[in-house]
Amino acid sequence: MFLKYLLALNIFVLSNIILAQVNIGSNRFFIYEENDSLSLPYYSNYSLNEYNNHTKLAIIYLHGANRNADDYYNNIFAIVNATGNMDSTIIIAPQFLRSQDLSNDNLTDDVFFWTNTTNWTAGYLSGNTSSDTRPFRISSYAIIDSLLHQIALNNPMLEQIVFAGFSAGGQFVNRYIGGNNITEFLFSEFSVPIRFIIGSPSSYLYMNNERRVAGSTDQFDIPSGCSGYNEYKYGLDDLNSYMSLAGVDSIRSRYERRNVVYLVGSSDNGGTTDCASETQGNNRYERSIIYYNYLQYYFGNQIVNNHQHAVIPNMDHDNYYVFNSSCGRKAIFGNGNCNELDFLNTNYSQITNEFTITYNFPNPFNAITKIYYETHTTNDIYINIYNILGDHVKEFKIQNQAPGNHSAIWDGTNHFNKDLSSGVYVYQIRIDETIAKNKMIMLK
Repeated sequence: MFLKYLLALNIFVLSNIILAQVNIGSNRFFIYEENDSLSLPYYSNYSLNEYNNHTKLAIIYLHGANRNADDYYNNIFAIVNATGNMDSTIIIAPQFLRSQDLSNDNLTDDVFFWTNTTNWTAGYLSGNTSSDTRPFRISSYAIIDSLLHQIALNNPMLEQIVFAGFSAGGQFVNRYIGGNNITEFLFSEFSVPIRFIIGSPSSYLYMNNERRVAGSTDQFDIPSGCSGYNEYKYGLDDLNSYMSLAGVDSIRSRYERRNVVYLVGSSDNGGTTDCASETQGNNRYERSIIYYNYLQYYFGNQIVNNHQHAVIPNMDHDNYYVFNSSCGRKAIFGNGNCNELDFLNTNYSQITNEFTITYNFPNPFNAITKIYYETHTTNDIYINIYNILGDHVKEFKIQNQAPGNHSAIWDGTNHFNKDLSSGVYVYQIRIDETIAKNKMIMLK
């Protein structure tokens, strides 16, 4: 009985956290349809209607399920302000409201709302109910399309857009990446690229019907025992109207070629517990690692040219500390000290006259990884592994290896077959005086 009471109390507390009254942004971004208009609240240091010829960076930062856009705005404002670049940066924190927010805050009937969190994070149409009627409905993703276009129009000196989301906001960004067509439009019309940052979501959009094999982080197969696990928003079955306009093939190709950074705390052990989410891993941290491995498995390892991943050490589910970490700041501003993102900006393959380094997989890895390379001549091959400090920790020598495609397995041990700690490692391949190298991440 006592356990039932505690469970009921926890559910009550959680529901009150999610349903609690939220502060509503005073700015409004209007969408017009014929003679009607509806608006999305947002927080910003500049109005979206304001023409600004000194803005170089635009950051759109999307809240989680609690809709606390004010907290997200204040957090990203503090991070940007610490760099001294506030004068050249516009920050926008959009706010996607739920039905209960309308009555709690006595909002007018020209404000968009959604009936649940899934609806706005996955691009479903805005609400129109008998108690809260609206003249038209529109996808939350279509609103962001218009918002991004408005930013580009009114900021002619803009050099970069960063679209970041955390938790439920991270889910929004993950699905939106493959569905939208505004990314190419802004680059072709305004020469403005978009970098997407996915922070610690509870689930991801998978490109086919495979999921991780239970107990692994880099093996994938069709799961059993969870009906609907591949329906949108988890997979590409039964797409909504916005995503259907793109279609499955375009979603896949767009997702692969776009510039994406994934951030997660190493102690982020929470997350949704429905079976569709759990086919992706046990918690947010594990799901992030698995998804990044899955992308390499599905698209091929060349995806690391555009998709980058960083784990924030000793961090749980906290948007400020994740984005204010060295890797978080590098994800936002494109510079700084973050070995994971330094690695993921390196070239996919390195070609010499003697051999070609292609990649290692999985990467990041937990227990073992396989280093792939191609030799062009018969020769002795030396594979050396160094830690990030430059210490030599392992060597492989393959004598008189014939030309062709080869691989070497490293199990994360040193010269004495003792396990090494998590971190960034460099593998170097040498034939005679010809050397090429690349980096990899071991996570335990």
